[in-house]
Amino acid sequence: MIETQFNTKILVFRINNSIEFISSTCLDFFKEKGVFLQRSMVKTPQQNGVAERRHRHCLDFKLAFLKFFGGECVLLATHIINLLPMENLQWKIPFEILYGT
Repeated sequence: MIETQFNTKILVFRINNSIEFISSTCLDFFKEKGVFLQRSMVKTPQQNGVAERRHRHCLDFKLAFLKFFGGECVLLATHIINLLPMENLQWKIPFEILYGT
């Protein structure tokens, strides 16, 4: 998809030694496409700096929203919960039980 949609080639693929990417089928595919596979050491998130910084950025963003929009976050969470099907309501949503639609 990267090659066809964005007209570019993947040069390096970084993994954290997860099982799905180190199967022989996957390794053969990477070799066939000329993609260099980089593996990080087990239990060393520091080696995956980009993803770890992005993750930290998301968490910081969440904390900022909670600080400035704490009340709105609670209202949003309540709204989302009320739109999720619940087993004890025969997999209907609370909104549907309350309003009949």
